[in-house]
Amino acid sequence: MSITFNTADDFPRVIDRFETVYLHPAAGGEPIAVDGALKRGHAARQRPGSGGGLADSDARWHLPVSVLETAPRISDRIVDGESIVWTIVEVHYEGSGRWLCICRNLALVSGMSEVIDIQRAVWTKDAAGAGRSTWHPWASALPARIQPLEARVVGDEGRTHLLATHQVLLAEVVDVDQDCRVVGPGGTVYRILGVRLPDQLGSPQILDVVEEAHP
Repeated sequence: MSITFNTADDFPRVIDRFETVYLHPAAGGEPIAVDGALKRGHAARQRPGSGGGLADSDARWHLPVSVLETAPRISDRIVDGESIVWTIVEVHYEGSGRWLCICRNLALVSGMSEVIDIQRAVWTKDAAGAGRSTWHPWASALPARIQPLEARVVGDEGRTHLLATHQVLLAEVVDVDQDCRVVGPGGTVYRILGVRLPDQLGSPQILDVVEEAHP
């Protein structure tokens, strides 16, 4: 009995390893488990114009249409089995039944190796008319670095002011405000006090935050 070898479908199975990844929608919501994902063409290089501060890691991720009927969107994130975050910059359909996602992994040379989630508050009123917040996913699997600051409280004419206890550095600009909060590794929660946009190409977005809770 002869065996037919299909180069389009069978060859990748021979030379590459399939894995399960998680697709995190940029628009928010729960991550989607994607079985049978295939990564190719991983190459690291310094990003032009970054002044040495940012490095790019590009890869082609192939995601099966049988698992993802709807095409991934640009800015969605793929998190692989090594917890590496890949941001989708292009999406194409391949005739072999796969979405071809051109992805980029942004990381600061100085060590942007943590992964955080951002949640947004939805405000309602209870029976007494008091405002209550419930937290919903806003952005997930963001490459970041959390830097502790010197903890201190300053006073002014009998009043005290809450100062940031940490800074969160983001490799990508994210639409956040003070109705959002950061959930760091291990579930630690940080309330956002201020947002600073990059002042030049390659600089990180900075969130001034105060640590609120431990898991």
